[in-house]
Amino acid sequence: MQLPPGFAEIVIAIGGLCVGSFLNVCIHRLPARDSIVFPASRCPGCLHLLAWSDNIPLASYIALRGRCRYCRVPISVRYPIIEAVTCAIFVLHWYVFGATPLLAVRLVFSPSISSTRSCRTSSRFPESWSVFCAASSCLRGR
Repeated sequence: MQLPPGFAEIVIAIGGLCVGSFLNVCIHRLPARDSIVFPASRCPGCLHLLAWSDNIPLASYIALRGRCRYCRVPISVRYPIIEAVTCAIFVLHWYVFGATPLLAVRLVFSPSISSTRSCRTSSRFPESWSVFCAASSCLRGR
């Protein structure tokens, strides 16, 4: 059975956006040693629990114009940037390497985005480690 043209790319892009959204949770919660599972996502300003529709990667940020639906406090642009960068990494890996078993291995290393941002946010690691994490996430091995 032949897939429609562009179908695989759309699936890869959506997967990248979802992983990017999860990485945002990790970036926000892990330095504070909070659970990445509970409680559900909430506004950092008013602490109101977000509806499922407020958690759609990139689309929610655009629809809400970068503000909380409940208190209208601006949401950091970091969130859609992390989602978009992760999506781009997934799609670029798909185009460069194709559907090989190694593609899955490389995509597993996308959390280095999270560690890089967490390092910079929490100041627990030296700047050089952040640069190393970012560079290693971009390297491609054969």
